[in-house]
Amino acid sequence: MTEVLFEGQCVPLESDQSALDGLLQAGFDIPHACQSGLCHSCVMQVDASQHAALGKLLNPEAQRGLSSAQLSRFEVLACQCRPKSRLALHLPGQLSVTRLATRVIHKRWLGEGVLGLTLERPQGYEYQAGQYLTLWHKEVGRCYSIASVPHLDQHLELHIRHYPDGALSTALLKYVAEDDTLHIQSPAGGCYYQATKEQALLMLATGTGLAPVLGVLREALSKGHTGPIKLVVASNDAKDFYALYQLEQLSADYANLHCQLVYLEGEAQPAHIERGQHWQWEQGDVYQFVQNAYPALSGWQIYLCGKDSFVKKLKRYCFLVGANMPEIFSDSFVAAE
Repeated sequence: MTEVLFEGQCVPLESDQSALDGLLQAGFDIPHACQSGLCHSCVMQVDASQHAALGKLLNPEAQRGLSSAQLSRFEVLACQCRPKSRLALHLPGQLSVTRLATRVIHKRWLGEGVLGLTLERPQGYEYQAGQYLTLWHKEVGRCYSIASVPHLDQHLELHIRHYPDGALSTALLKYVAEDDTLHIQSPAGGCYYQATKEQALLMLATGTGLAPVLGVLREALSKGHTGPIKLVVASNDAKDFYALYQLEQLSADYANLHCQLVYLEGEAQPAHIERGQHWQWEQGDVYQFVQNAYPALSGWQIYLCGKDSFVKKLKRYCFLVGANMPEIFSDSFVAAE
């Protein structure tokens, strides 16, 4: 057992307990959101008295994914920090300025259980299509991927899956109206368009993993990508597909784009969607479908977005059939604890 020193109080940590969990359990109000090391909402600083011994105090995950600037400030991710001995932490002095105010422009249903949120883009807010941001309503924050494209869209677009027990998605549905003010943090993530124009692209998405994929797809097409683009969207039930009209329009406008929708059950082809030469419905297991359709991926660039298990399984497969690991970009959705 070890402990964290915070605001003059020693907080004991149970075996394998994170600094964040221990501080929250002790009643301290520490900003946090995903608790998976992705959103960086719970960043804290190590006291100057321990800088010299930092390597002996921290587990590797405590600083994984932090920028060089953050490392130079001796910051740690409290949710991933499991100190080896007593660690003195404090909140960064400028933490509050990392949250930017934004206005809700539009709120609507995109499909079964998927809420579309259009937000005002704060002045000077720079991002890449496919990255994610942390959205805050009061003191509840969650990470959501950005579906918009900076040079094509005036505002920020988010696709939010509503869960009955989801703290933020429920608040957004019940208590947030158009013109209300929310807050966002700076974007993060490396899942954005990075291919040569002639390169073959395979984009795989499940659920609202379509949001970052749609951003990357529109970015690639707007920059004149000429190589083949294969988009595979998977769902357990066909009724859970959304944004189909937008995908249909993109498929009709760009001959190098081919959309494939893979589902386990439900109606194979909703009446309002036309079947065309760039559009394919397939009933079955998505993993088997990908193995059959893409047995060799050498030279391809891959984009994988959705549930963590989906991303991990397909990332491994793509690598085993020839894709270079640096050419596989992903956005894993990990449920907040």
